[in-house]
Amino acid sequence: KGSPARIMSFSWVALNRVQKLAPDLEIVMLIERLVSWKLAKKQLVGRDWITGPGMRLLRENPDFGAKLRRKGRRMHVWTVNRPDDVDLCLDLGVEALITDVPDQVMRHLSRRGL
Repeated sequence: KGSPARIMSFSWVALNRVQKLAPDLEIVMLIERLVSWKLAKKQLVGRDWITGPGMRLLRENPDFGAKLRRKGRRMHVWTVNRPDDVDLCLDLGVEALITDVPDQVMRHLSRRGL
């Protein structure tokens, strides 16, 4: 309990299993395609699970991130490598960025005063 660790997966089966075994860890349902989310959200994704859309999905569907936020969903986005993508995530209220270039993202955040 209280761990900064998150369990992330594309598999709702795996995430359900983890939630039963370690109920205090936060769960992130990774989303690669919009259709996957539409199918999963109704019955498979826990209300308290964090959504994990890919950056490409957010770029290709600009209203998706805003809709998640309006619905009260928390977001951890992967793989955020470009400054304009970082800015989009900040505008959407994304809580965590997964990146291949942490030094570049940190410099960009610093330039923005964050």
